[in-house]
Amino acid sequence: MRRKEKNPVANPFLAPEVRPSPIQAPSQQDGGRFEYEGAPMPTGAPAPANPVLRLPLWMVSPRVAPPRIPTVPLLQVVGLHGGAGATTVAGLLGQGVVDCGVGLDWLWTPSAPVLLVARTHGHGLDLVRRTGQQWASGGLNQIRILGLVLVADLPNLGAQKRPAESASRIFPVTWRLDWEEELRLNPGPPHPDRLSSRMRRIRKSVLAKAELASPHIHHQQQQARSS
Repeated sequence: MRRKEKNPVANPFLAPEVRPSPIQAPSQQDGGRFEYEGAPMPTGAPAPANPVLRLPLWMVSPRVAPPRIPTVPLLQVVGLHGGAGATTVAGLLGQGVVDCGVGLDWLWTPSAPVLLVARTHGHGLDLVRRTGQQWASGGLNQIRILGLVLVADLPNLGAQKRPAESASRIFPVTWRLDWEEELRLNPGPPHPDRLSSRMRRIRKSVLAKAELASPHIHHQQQQARSS
């Protein structure tokens, strides 16, 4: 039986008359919750005075040619700040996922969905809030935000627990990656066989939603079935 949350945290950018709903597949939740749902689309919030993300020039200027890419990826991972863990998250997700570094300058294409990554420290959560306001205002409509991965910066969040819960309601989906000693000790992502059960569930959930949000992937799958 599913337990009700105590004192659920409201999405600060969600209009009172709008209620969040699943945008794709239902959440895969267990006793250690890792997936949270927020607003499924921008809600018309006021634009922030200092936007966090700047769209690449090729996306806003007809004079700049878009990058030439070998294939459209399944998912693009973007860090909101240095040390967010974008490279680690992209490595955990595996094939078809590209690490675009910090910001949108190295974004490959507007066609593939974007997964944001931030740490749970004060700076990271502040950037999540400001980026959330930028997205909710419609300032990022040129790209497709799948959701956010919040990477714990300590084994115990302490005073950051409540702000992290609030940040988990801003984007369509937020996955909470708890402190993993394996990730701290090794220079690269661990082998899939060494992933914790929580990390395996997060990986499965992110990839499933990315496939549903990627029409080009569905087209390839349909072509493969018909051949």
